Amino acid sequence: MRKEVIYNLLKQLDEDGSHTVLMELIQWLDADTIELFTDDFCRLHNMLGYEDHELCMDCQETYDMNEEHACDASSRS
Repeated sequence: MRKEVIYNLLKQLDEDGSHTVLMELIQWLDADTIELFTDDFCRLHNMLGYEDHELCMDCQETYDMNEEHACDASSRS
């Protein structure tokens, strides 16, 4: 697999060296790729601040799971 070369490089370096590789890799990537990666990473790892929506089983409204939700009395049947 061609991606193994980066994993092998990271294995050869200590933590500071890995940081250097990351910083230089960011310089090689275009902004669109970095933005897509960042959004995907946040979504996959359920990071706080990433908008992820849940369905309230009481009122059936969707809400941002990173914020508190209180059911609106007018939306209940």
